[in-house]
Amino acid sequence: MKSTDVIELVNLSPHPLNFYKDGVQVFTLPASTTPARRAQGGSSLPPLKAVFGGKEFEIPLQEKVYSGVEGLPEPKDGIIYVVAYPVAEADECKSRDDIVCAGDHVRDDAGFIIGRTSLSVVK
Repeated sequence: MKSTDVIELVNLSPHPLNFYKDGVQVFTLPASTTPARRAQGGSSLPPLKAVFGGKEFEIPLQEKVYSGVEGLPEPKDGIIYVVAYPVAEADECKSRDDIVCAGDHVRDDAGFIIGRTSLSVVK
């Protein structure tokens, strides 16, 4: 697909994506009710012992192992799928030209991300 082709964007991320141009929000892609996700497994590790406010806490620690992608449709002409970054970096997504993730961000005065100005391809 060429960047000049008109396409449909389908959000397969669990978050709405607000897009901005010249500081103005121009549209929102609603969050997916069935987002694409990385399959994961893993195991428990010994907990971390941390001190906060003079008190000691044990925090469970897990090793996560990510494998394939779940919930990703087959390619369709004219459709670009917007996925979360961990999904986009999966090998099976890097080989597809219809997978993108959120790009440069826009922050509010408190520093929270409120939107995006671009999309990114992960290779």
